[in-house]
Amino acid sequence: MNGKLIQSMAISVKLLFLILILSQNSLAAAPLPIATDYSKWQPYDNEEPKVTITIESVEIPVPEPVPTSDQSAAKSPQPGSKWMVLKEKLLVFWGFKKNTPTPAQVRSPETAPKPPIRKTVMQVKTPGKKTLAGVKTDLTVEPQNRYLISCKLMGEGRGMLSVYRGGWVYGPTRILSTDWQDFELEFFAETAGFSPNLLLVSDKPQEGTLNICDFKIEMIKAPEMPDVEMDPIRFEAERYPADGAAGKLVKDKSAGGSAYVEGKSYFGLAENVPLPQTGRPFYVYLRVMVNNASMKSMDLIYRKSVTEVFARATIPAAEKWVWVRTGPLSYKIGKSFIVSAGAGDKDAVAKLDSIVIATRSDLSEIELDKVIPNR
Repeated sequence: MNGKLIQSMAISVKLLFLILILSQNSLAAAPLPIATDYSKWQPYDNEEPKVTITIESVEIPVPEPVPTSDQSAAKSPQPGSKWMVLKEKLLVFWGFKKNTPTPAQVRSPETAPKPPIRKTVMQVKTPGKKTLAGVKTDLTVEPQNRYLISCKLMGEGRGMLSVYRGGWVYGPTRILSTDWQDFELEFFAETAGFSPNLLLVSDKPQEGTLNICDFKIEMIKAPEMPDVEMDPIRFEAERYPADGAAGKLVKDKSAGGSAYVEGKSYFGLAENVPLPQTGRPFYVYLRVMVNNASMKSMDLIYRKSVTEVFARATIPAAEKWVWVRTGPLSYKIGKSFIVSAGAGDKDAVAKLDSIVIATRSDLSEIELDKVIPNR
């Protein structure tokens, strides 16, 4: 009886472990689209002449691992002085010591060279008619998440990895060579669809070759946040000065805090404005004014290793203070953001007074004006 009970308990424990393993797998991120299907990639530019795309399986050398500080490579014994060598030979000759052959030096498995492996490589040859040429594809992911795309590039010229998802996110350009280099780019996908681009960049039109392998997409998992409503919080633009091409401070009693910030196209109007850490979607309201109909928007920017426009607020062409809204947005964007003037002609100026962030999407201008500025 006891034996059957013990056997039954053992089976129950195994089933419990199996359930735990399956539950862990169910919490993993959904599988992303297979981006290494290079047959679906197209030329970046549809104009003639197009780039030439070749897909083939080639041998890729596997680099040898670099020995760590506590794992130095095997070294052959260093010979001693002439007197010590002669002493050893005399001891062997008179039979006082056995002649033991020097053991062969065998490399450890960690440092032994590995044979090359075969991988699918997409080769792109540009015709030399434009300063920006390459390939692109269309993919779908789960929106409102951050992603990391990565690949290996080899070739001639300067290479760049970029993403278009309603706005551009450009990675840094690097000089390519005959060695494979790792490229990666992080971005926030507010919508499901986006287009990764692999490009050759040049100062003047010239032919080039770009080889791509190991292209993949990974979702960056963010910590879970509680789905809670937050009271509206207000920030005055002049309290968050921007660096670089920054706008100028203007005193004005009609503005919140009796001041606002103004700037021309792409000028930073406020920087390091904190994003709320709530799992509930939220909205960003801006109190703005423009002096020219060509200035039609303000951009919300996240900056880490690259500059990334993640939202845009449309501005009406009225020379008076108005509240505009953009969203819904997610905490997965990051910790803080920048408000920048959009595109306009050389005389266009955008003015930013206040920023209100709330989980409510229906705040009226009267309610927004009553929000007490954050201190």
